[in-house]
Amino acid sequence: MNEEIADIKPPIDLPFDWTPVWWVIGISIVICIGLYVWYAVRRKKSVVQPHPSSVIPAWDKALAQLQKINAQQLPKHGRYKDFVDGVGDVIRIYCEERFHINAPHMSSEEFLQYMQRTQVMDVQLKLSLERMLILGDMVKFAKHTPTLEDCDNFYQQAIGIIEASRGI
Repeated sequence: MNEEIADIKPPIDLPFDWTPVWWVIGISIVICIGLYVWYAVRRKKSVVQPHPSSVIPAWDKALAQLQKINAQQLPKHGRYKDFVDGVGDVIRIYCEERFHINAPHMSSEEFLQYMQRTQVMDVQLKLSLERMLILGDMVKFAKHTPTLEDCDNFYQQAIGIIEASRGI
């Protein structure tokens, strides 16, 4: 029973099998291609182009919205801020749709500076727009109470801007 204690054997080098790695890569590529095709088909179906005859011009939409706001007779009920906000928002959205200006997300000052640098409106329209924005800011932020005549002028200026810029 005299067995000698022998040293342990060195580790055996096992050959690396690349087959599972290639399977994982191949399956991943197939899944990615499938997801891309599924997304492209789904996105193409969801984008429905309106019929050209059903597209309402920006000025017609804006004028209809202004008439709707005016029909509510907000200034006569003492709701000056709501009236000025509504008319101002219509003009900003109109400028966004008509001239591709991000007006609803700009301050009045930023909007006016942008308009001064562009040639989308003539000088007279820009001055009218500036007067509107100043009155709107005074009503919204300085708690200015306009007269009924001021509100009517504000409304008429909005219509004038839309009508004058229709053919630009």
